[in-house]
Amino acid sequence: MFYIQKNSEGILVVKKEEKVTLKLGLVQYINRLMIDQHVTLQGRIDALRVKFNQYKNIPIYINEECCFYSTKPLRAIDTVCINFHKVLSIREGKRNNAEVIFKNLELLELNIPYAMLIRKHLKTKDFIRQIEKTG
Repeated sequence: MFYIQKNSEGILVVKKEEKVTLKLGLVQYINRLMIDQHVTLQGRIDALRVKFNQYKNIPIYINEECCFYSTKPLRAIDTVCINFHKVLSIREGKRNNAEVIFKNLELLELNIPYAMLIRKHLKTKDFIRQIEKTG
């Protein structure tokens, strides 16, 4: 899964060569992804807060192949959740906005400052390293 984007119809889920619009909320969909691990999004966030002493902008860790960071709060209308593991590069676009190039070479233009997205991406990288160290 490359990213999940909220839209007026629900959410757009972008996988390898497939784009599917689902009439679900973002949190509801993420909970469905996590339920196989017997956890919910809020439960995972609460546990990671305690374990890593982080309280803001906690990445959404699903499994070793899927760890999302969001461009905005999850409840915001135009939020995009980006899978860290599927990002090839991030570059600065027009008016300092960020552009994400995924491993399938899809380009996603975002309405978020480039510097902010880089910080979120690097923070997620550090977060994944912490998880891998602790097992």
